[in-house]
Amino acid sequence: MMRAAYCLLVLLGLSFGTRSAHADTASEAQLQFELGAELYKQARYTEALERFIASNRLVPNANVVQNIVQTFEFLHRSADAYNWNETYLGLVTDAGKREAALRRREALAADIAVVHVQTDPSGAELFVDREELGVFGTSPRRIAVEAGKRRIQARLPKHNDAVTTVDAVLGQAVAVSLQLSPHKGSLAVHTTPAGALVRLEASGEELGRTPLRAPLPVGEYRVVITLQGHLEQTKQIRIGNQQEVQLSLSLLPLASEVSVLTVQGNVPGAKVWLDGAMRGATPLTIPTVRPGNHRLEVRADGRESWTGSVLLEPGSATRVDYDLVDPRDRPWPGWRWVGYGAGGALFAAGAVTGLIARGTRSDFEREPSSATLDRLRAQNTAADILMASGLVTVGVTAVWDLVLTGPPKKSNGRVSIER
Repeated sequence: MMRAAYCLLVLLGLSFGTRSAHADTASEAQLQFELGAELYKQARYTEALERFIASNRLVPNANVVQNIVQTFEFLHRSADAYNWNETYLGLVTDAGKREAALRRREALAADIAVVHVQTDPSGAELFVDREELGVFGTSPRRIAVEAGKRRIQARLPKHNDAVTTVDAVLGQAVAVSLQLSPHKGSLAVHTTPAGALVRLEASGEELGRTPLRAPLPVGEYRVVITLQGHLEQTKQIRIGNQQEVQLSLSLLPLASEVSVLTVQGNVPGAKVWLDGAMRGATPLTIPTVRPGNHRLEVRADGRESWTGSVLLEPGSATRVDYDLVDPRDRPWPGWRWVGYGAGGALFAAGAVTGLIARGTRSDFEREPSSATLDRLRAQNTAADILMASGLVTVGVTAVWDLVLTGPPKKSNGRVSIER
């Protein structure tokens, strides 16, 4: 009589829904179920269970699971019946059927040991004793186990496994709560300048200011780095388990907050010093310079250097055109002193000769003679010639120095600003 009743229950499961499954899969599931039902009629219960379970794997169905539960009960395998009854409770929504399944749970629990597993977060796959025994459902879940010490393991994607050992007691339900910690890595951010704010774009969560090192769950993120007066930067990162992603960024100032300095001139490759620090060789453009007064120096081998003060305005471009002088192109500076010296010496010699001529005149006046007269005339002529030559030499030197050559040429720089 009992056998006939179970056969009837099994056959009731033939009408299970397959609308949501692919036609081929549904047909295979139906065939597996029919084979299981036939095996059940032949009292080949273990083989029938294999077919029922295969059918449910293809298309999970509450009616098929109910038949699996009842077949395990008929075989007096209470632990398996209990576990499949838990699966059935997860599928069925009808209040009457759930009430019957809950009563069955209570009846089966008297003969088995039960572990009630809850996890945070929920939905973790549960293993008992060994992973190779397969998954016993997902948390929260009541699992029938053999009495004694049992190893319970919970696994959830992107989380570390949680494991505990419980002492299962026959006829009792032991509660187990497992905390699954998420897989985590870390993010290290360094910026120049420091003090930039780092936040996650999707959630807006602020991680802190650089330099920083922040733990993050495994996953992909878009990180936003901001600093007042500088351009915002966004980076895509992927955090791996127990891995650290490092970002090292140079933040560019806003154009309105900095000045651009360009240095060029008649000697390519000249070295440029800005405020005492060498910044490169010309032609040179420095795109981000702090506004204000700066000391600029340009040096080149074989040329006189140029040094000047440059006022850089915010948001402007300043260009310095330099002209460095080659000292070898200048005339010898001693020539003017030779000219002035020679003219002065001639004039002095003429003056001295004139004084000598005055003495000769006195001699002539005391004792006139043709010889004295000739000597006097020669001395006067020589004095005139020497003094005239001196004046001409000084005059020519002055004209050449002041008019024709001008002041000595020096290295210089011309500053122009584009706003």
